Amino acid sequence: MKLWHVFFVLVIVFIVGCGSGGGGDHVITTNFKQGTADVSMTLVENAPPKEVYKGSQITMIVDVQNELAYDIDNAEIKLLGFDDTYFDFVSTEKRLAKLTGKSYTNPSGDREFVQFDGISGELLEGAREYLANYFIVFNYDSTLEFADTVCVSTNLYEIYDAGCKVEEKKTYSGQGAPLAITEVEEIVSSLGFEFRLHLKKRGKGEIEHVTLGSTMLGADVLSCSFQEENSNRIEWDSSTQEVIVICRADAISSDSYTTTLTADFSYGYELTEQKQLRLVK
Repeated sequence: MKLWHVFFVLVIVFIVGCGSGGGGDHVITTNFKQGTADVSMTLVENAPPKEVYKGSQITMIVDVQNELAYDIDNAEIKLLGFDDTYFDFVSTEKRLAKLTGKSYTNPSGDREFVQFDGISGELLEGAREYLANYFIVFNYDSTLEFADTVCVSTNLYEIYDAGCKVEEKKTYSGQGAPLAITEVEEIVSSLGFEFRLHLKKRGKGEIEHVTLGSTMLGADVLSCSFQEENSNRIEWDSSTQEVIVICRADAISSDSYTTTLTADFSYGYELTEQKQLRLVK
């Protein structure tokens, strides 16, 4: 009887083991390089408290979370707008190490707690409180990558050649950053073709500058520049919402074919959050 029990248990273990192995065909993967993403900045609860008493120590801790699909470099966080008479901080600027973006090995992105220490001053005679409006400003450099499959053809009359059909316009939700390629236009002529990449600000911060890196069609390097500047770098004005990158190439064959269009950019970004701090007796 005991041998039968052992045999029965072994059979059950074998069945469960075989069944669990089949789950590998249904692994759920996440594409982090889509949609819009931004850095989050929040104050740690009670650091500082809602009200600060005069002549007391102040500890302010900013929780910085990189929610982009890309790494952040040259990051700096600053406190602006404080009157030293009421709130005097030892330092109002801090530099951060590289913050890694979201990936399969780090699905949440890097996080860092930045601490500012200071002391509160005295209220003016007869005053019961003082309300300070201040800003937390976060500057950083990052990158953006775009990739998609496109149909290439110089056939103006759309005669099918058993290849593919050119899509004149394709739209995108983003690539996991506050800056995004939102639209690609393909313009065909008998001499060649042109791609127009629409680059748009999608985050709540401000783009400072953008530099165009390499742009390729399959294994071939495309000749590209910003439409307004006719160069590979643009200073992004605060009123600008969108710029266009023009890429041109000569015709190689009249036959249509499918290939990849890739482009990468580097940019500077500034994110600002307004806060309040109250000084009381």
